[in-house]
Amino acid sequence: MTVLPIVERGLRVAARQRATYWGRWGIALGAICVGAVVFVLTYDLAPAQTGRQIFEWLAGILLVFCLAYGRLATADCLSQEKREGTLGLLFLTDLKGHDVLLGKLVETSVRGFYGLLAVFPVLAVPLLLGGITSGEFWRVVLVLMDTFLFSLAIGMLGSALTRDLRRAMAANLTLLLLLMAVPLACMVALRYFASGVRPMPQLLYSCPVFAFYLCDDTQYKLARDHFWWSAAVIHGLTWLLVLASGWIVPRSWQDRPARAGQSRWREYWRAWSYGPATGKGAFRKRTLDANAFYWLAARARFKPVHVWTFLACMAGWWLVFWLISGGLWLEPPAAVLTALMLNFTLKVWLTIEAGQQLAEAQGTGAFELLLSSPLTVHDILRGQLLALRRQFLRPLLVVLGCELLLTLAVHQRSPDWQTLAIWLAGMCMLVADLVALSWVGMWRALVAKNHNLATIGTLLRVLVLPWALFGAVVGAGNVWFGLALGKEWSPGWQFHLALWLGLGLTADLVFGLTAWSQLRTRFRELALRRFNPAPRRLARWFGREQAGRARAPSAGAANQNGRPDEPQRRDERGEDKGSRTSAHFASLRLKMPAGKSRKRLALTSGLALVIIGLGFIVLRPRSHWPPPVLVSLNQSNGPVRVFSGSGGVLMILPDGSLWRWGKAGPAAFARAVVPEQVGTNCDWVQAAGGYNHLAGVRRDGTLWEWGRQGGNSAEPARSGMEPTPVDSSHDWVGIAASAAHCVALRSNGTLWAWGDNALGQLGIGPGPSQASPVQVGTNDDWAALCCAWSGTLALRRDGTLWAWGPVYVLGTWGATSSYLPLPTRVCLESNWTGFITSLFVPLVRNRSGELWEPFHAAPSPEASAAFSFRLVASNAVPGRFAAAWCGGPKVCELRSDGSLWERTQPLSTFSGIQADEWRRLGKRSDWAAIWGAGGTALGLTADGTLWTWGIDLGREPVPDFLSRLRLAQSRLRTLFGPGPRPTFAGAAPAFQKQPRPLMRVVLTNTVPRANRGW
Repeated sequence: MTVLPIVERGLRVAARQRATYWGRWGIALGAICVGAVVFVLTYDLAPAQTGRQIFEWLAGILLVFCLAYGRLATADCLSQEKREGTLGLLFLTDLKGHDVLLGKLVETSVRGFYGLLAVFPVLAVPLLLGGITSGEFWRVVLVLMDTFLFSLAIGMLGSALTRDLRRAMAANLTLLLLLMAVPLACMVALRYFASGVRPMPQLLYSCPVFAFYLCDDTQYKLARDHFWWSAAVIHGLTWLLVLASGWIVPRSWQDRPARAGQSRWREYWRAWSYGPATGKGAFRKRTLDANAFYWLAARARFKPVHVWTFLACMAGWWLVFWLISGGLWLEPPAAVLTALMLNFTLKVWLTIEAGQQLAEAQGTGAFELLLSSPLTVHDILRGQLLALRRQFLRPLLVVLGCELLLTLAVHQRSPDWQTLAIWLAGMCMLVADLVALSWVGMWRALVAKNHNLATIGTLLRVLVLPWALFGAVVGAGNVWFGLALGKEWSPGWQFHLALWLGLGLTADLVFGLTAWSQLRTRFRELALRRFNPAPRRLARWFGREQAGRARAPSAGAANQNGRPDEPQRRDERGEDKGSRTSAHFASLRLKMPAGKSRKRLALTSGLALVIIGLGFIVLRPRSHWPPPVLVSLNQSNGPVRVFSGSGGVLMILPDGSLWRWGKAGPAAFARAVVPEQVGTNCDWVQAAGGYNHLAGVRRDGTLWEWGRQGGNSAEPARSGMEPTPVDSSHDWVGIAASAAHCVALRSNGTLWAWGDNALGQLGIGPGPSQASPVQVGTNDDWAALCCAWSGTLALRRDGTLWAWGPVYVLGTWGATSSYLPLPTRVCLESNWTGFITSLFVPLVRNRSGELWEPFHAAPSPEASAAFSFRLVASNAVPGRFAAAWCGGPKVCELRSDGSLWERTQPLSTFSGIQADEWRRLGKRSDWAAIWGAGGTALGLTADGTLWTWGIDLGREPVPDFLSRLRLAQSRLRTLFGPGPRPTFAGAAPAFQKQPRPLMRVVLTNTVPRANRGW
């Protein structure tokens, strides 16, 4: 004897269905995706906070899943058996009510239960990150399991009470509200109307959300008893609902004469749905004259009254809260909430009504009769649309009018175009969605297995999919910012509104037109699919349905034993087990089809190869470097000179013209993709650039400036594109600039500075900004100067090195800052001769040809250079060394044979990098000069071509794949292991490792070769 035979059969059937395994896999994959998205969006939080966010999001989504899946899965399981007359056959055997009930319960819940079990390991992953305890995890698991069974029991009881689908769904929802929402409403009402009454959490014991809320450790410690009582009450209600369903099922399948009380209630229900008997004939005549199917779909002539009743309840609710809250109820949040409730209810209601009559007609086989009558497909579709128009058109106009009034009210309180545009877009989307939902709902009612699946499929296509795509686009932008070192992705409300409106209208057009086309061209095929099941998509594409039909035995054909064929057994879905198994194995073993199928397969393979080839062609790396700028000169007054500017490079050509490349210059100057001339003067001898300003020295010794320094109170005239004189003197011989200050050298050896002085950048102690040059100290023996970050380095004629302002000391784990308000000697040595600019700090050269990198320890005038400096090179020839960032900190050397060499510079911030051997850069042997300008290296060859490598200053910083990979790796290491959190951000600059031509200077033949400057 088999115990619970229907349960065993349900488990066997579920085990044979691929949907059971694919559903479990899909739910687990969805949970992993949700956790990954939350992980990416919370990367800047501590690991414990990230783990808690992932856990709370997953647990909340699973709670909604448990509440919804069980009710939807069991809502029509018993009522459908009653309608089809198969439930009574089960009770003709020895089966009891609990056998049938438990069998249906297992059959409908096994997929969701397996999916829920598959998510629990994913839900436990945050335990590794911290932020939650094992007690929280197991309490959440308990509540989820309890909620899942509770939802199944509610749906089962609702389905056992009636045989009508709508009544079953109504009973389902009513039970849920009675057990969850009504106790909460009673507690809120008591709290509001009787302020002295203490809250009664006992009223919430039947609500799974209350138990879920108490799973948190903090709440659990405060209300431990309430949690366990709530879990026990929910579990007890589950068993009570199951027992009640088991008692009702064997007593509700028979057709019995209605008693007086039941008849009275049925009459009330019929009057509420179909209206009183008076006027029924006139309504029938009017609708039949218009369209026969219109009468069939609109027989429940009081359906519009239901919509008007809902609107009246909404109006009463809104007026009550308006009287209570006053003007606060007209604020945008309340208005938006009202509009969302109205729009969402109308859309869901219309979706349910659009496919209900068609689904019922297909389920009962009425279409076989309707399509045999003079009714055409056009008449059927038109009748359904007339019924929808009768029920929803006038309420829709009222809703649009109310939303227009709310729009005007909100616009008066906050008069901006953003609010007005959003409200008008929402009203347009309401109309477009309702039209699309009408057509898609009718189409899905003919295609889906039942009306519930048709409704869900319609809502997913028209309403959920656009929002999912919208979230994907916005989330992808945020993820790109988070992982790609890019600028913050904040395109503004116009982009978000256009994206939402475009995606919504596109979904309406695509699915609406598809449904319209399918209904007009394939209505008969779809309506009669119950009697002629459609083949699988894969078999239909490869033409296997024709082969299957050709091989199908005819009625009365004999089998191998000579006996007539017995009717093939069908499974619970009405499909032949033999054909379903053959289709299953055919889908696993795709044999090459013959004839037309082979052509389709060849065409598909060819198209796939073409698409892959085009993808490789489009995505292959290309060189997008602009061609070099050609400059023709007819005079030469000096060599080519290159100076470093903040975010760019400044160049003075042999004719004395000033050129810029990159972002060097004031805000009025856009980024120079290729070198461009600054002004028209051709008498510049020196130039320097800081953030948002330029400065230069002309041949007559005058000092000029563009733009304004940060924090400086210079005249507004300096912020333009024309240079203005800084001082009237004609004895300036040197200039250097940082982001917020400038330093200039006079011919008499004095040093002057101006600009921001909040951190002592001017060497006169912290103080206010200076618009005009002020002298730095009283010495008159300064020989060279250089700006490092926001500080200043300078050399005296006695070979000593001095510094003031912010000084960043490079350590093993980064840079620490200190401030020198006055010029301070850096080290004991007095043999320094000059500077070489670098990306981090300038390199200092001494008379022995050594290159040193300063500030690896705090500056001290009593200590030698070896204490606070790091040796970079020991044979640095003046004019033949440069330092720049060429995919890493590099030192470049120009050797006597004209060849160019480089090696890695071992900076402290890159302590793991060792100095590699010298490597030759390119194969040219005609290099004449090299420069390092911040992160960019430049070199000049004998033919007058200026080359560049390193950071490409003509391009905006863009992230590359390696930068994104390093950042993601750093964040993962920080999250899952010890170590400092990453502090770098921003986009990775584009750079090239090999020199490319930037500018070509051509001197005419009228200039003697000796004066050409190279």
